[in-house]
Amino acid sequence: MAISVRKHMKHSEKQAFYLLKSCKRVTHLVWGGIFYTALALTSHAQFGIEPTKASRTLNLGECIELALANNLDLEIQRNNPDIAAYNLQVSYSVYEPALTVNASHQYNSNPGRFNVQLGREQPSNESDSDNFSVGIGGFLPTGLSYNLTQSINRSGGNFFNGTTLQDQPTQYFSRAGIDLSQPLLKNAWIDQNRLSIKLSKNNLSSTAAGLRLQVNNILTTVQNAYFDLIAAKENVRVQEKALELSEQLLFENQKRVDFGVMAPLDIQLAQSQVEVNRSNLLTAQRNFMLQQNTLKRLITQDYSEWGFVNIRPAENLMAFPEDLDLQESWRTGLEMRPDFSQAKIELERRGILLKFRRNQILPQLDLTGSFGYVGFDQQESDYRASLGDIQEQNDPFYSFGAILRVPLGNRAERNNYKAAKAEQQQALLQLKRLEVDILVEVENAVRLVETSYARTVATKAARKYQEAALEAEQKRLENGKSTSYTVLQFQRDLTSASSSEIQALTDYNKALVELSRAQGTTLDRLNIDFVIQTDD
Repeated sequence: MAISVRKHMKHSEKQAFYLLKSCKRVTHLVWGGIFYTALALTSHAQFGIEPTKASRTLNLGECIELALANNLDLEIQRNNPDIAAYNLQVSYSVYEPALTVNASHQYNSNPGRFNVQLGREQPSNESDSDNFSVGIGGFLPTGLSYNLTQSINRSGGNFFNGTTLQDQPTQYFSRAGIDLSQPLLKNAWIDQNRLSIKLSKNNLSSTAAGLRLQVNNILTTVQNAYFDLIAAKENVRVQEKALELSEQLLFENQKRVDFGVMAPLDIQLAQSQVEVNRSNLLTAQRNFMLQQNTLKRLITQDYSEWGFVNIRPAENLMAFPEDLDLQESWRTGLEMRPDFSQAKIELERRGILLKFRRNQILPQLDLTGSFGYVGFDQQESDYRASLGDIQEQNDPFYSFGAILRVPLGNRAERNNYKAAKAEQQQALLQLKRLEVDILVEVENAVRLVETSYARTVATKAARKYQEAALEAEQKRLENGKSTSYTVLQFQRDLTSASSSEIQALTDYNKALVELSRAQGTTLDRLNIDFVIQTDD
């Protein structure tokens, strides 16, 4: 039995040698994989990053929902409309009437003095009074100021009548009326109160547009980060495929060298490419991890919660042609861009200030008037009779007139008006410049979409041709009509073509995102309703 086995080995010695070489090569590959895996883990540790412990698959819609709910930049901006709404309510508070209540008591004691005419000392006298008033006053949106008052006054005491000290009867005087003042020129159609309200309304509209702009920017960033994450994942796949092809070529070259049909130099060449591809794979994996971190920052307020989560994109990069109309895109951009709306709101704000400054140049002419009733009674301890006179409307009073105040020179207000007019012209020019910028951005975005889609078609075709070329060249190598160097070059070309296709698909999807941003249609494209609700 031993002899027969030894003979069998002798007859199969060459085949066993080749098999042993192949096993050694496989062993080298396995240990190489283990070594580089350990190297990758070590590199993670060097950067202070632990391997992920859980995986979570997210689609683009879920990333957008998380960003809208948790993005810190958006959360900061979201408070601005509430703040503006509170400030608007503060501005309206100037029209809230104010209740004023006044109560006082006065007592006076006049010392005695020597009366020359009488030739004797004049006795001291006393007086005391009580005053009580209640009123409601405020302003109306026309600039009218009003003050509705009700007052009661009591006075009493004693006095020297020339011969003796005589008690003065207690007197009650009451008044009920209204005092009005209406500006006719300066502060007539706009004053400081109405200016504050108009500017607060303007600011509320501006913060709403600013929030919409922030939402568009955040969603644009999230989409680009998600597409970059898909691209990073696809690049890992491409590099894995490149490593697999180079390892397969190395394995085949080893067999050819063992059979004596290939020079050992080809093994070293193939081994070098394996190591290069292994390094490229580690770089791609590292980039995939970094792209995950970029997306995590956009969708969470608690990064530690996502720190060890391995995000896997649920979608693939696709390219579908878009029907583009430059004129329609221009019109949409000027209608929908939040920053353009903000610029128009700023121009409106400058117009409000200009209107106020123009009004402040005018002379101040105020029409004044008052109307009411008075009551009087002279008793020891009763004020109701004087109030009864008011109720019976026995003693009315009224007044009307005008107050004119003309500043001589009025240099300050005239120069304030000139400055406001220049600022409005500046805002108009800024709006015009932004309009031109938007038209250029939209056109550039449209052209970018067109060229990016053409690149996806071209790179896809190039990748397919490169796959076919590599397959043909591998067959030529098997037939001894090509070289290992040529096949490696074809493998590198395929890897480059695959990466170019991924980049083209990424660029096309990001170009669509940029077009939506340039047109201001990001929310519409994602079917998101934008409604601002402020706290009461």
